[in-house]
Amino acid sequence: MARTGQSSGVAVEEVDLEGNFIRLKNKSNEDQSLGNWTIKVMLKTGQTLTIWAAGAGVAHNPPSDFVNKSTNSWVTGDSIRTALLTFSNEEVAMYKLV
Repeated sequence: MARTGQSSGVAVEEVDLEGNFIRLKNKSNEDQSLGNWTIKVMLKTGQTLTIWAAGAGVAHNPPSDFVNKSTNSWVTGDSIRTALLTFSNEEVAMYKLV
C-alpha cells in the first residue's frame, strides 16, 4: 500500500479493497468546503467522511456516511489509484494501493 501527499487539507484516508467505500478525512486545522466538488458537503476539522457504494448495503447517514446510489461498487483490483478532484479537475489528494 502506498499513499501520496495532498495539496488541500482533505486526504483520501482509505479505500476498501472490495469496492464498498472510499473514506475522506480533513487533516487540516480548518473546515474544508467540498461545495464545488462532486460531493457537496462541509468536512469539519478532523471529520471523516465515508462514501459507500450502493451495493455495500449501508444506510445513508450524513454527515459521516454517504451512499452513492449511482455506484454499485468502487473499482477493485491488484492496483487501485483513487484521486480526489475539484470541480475544475485539480487533483488535491490521491491514494494508491499496490
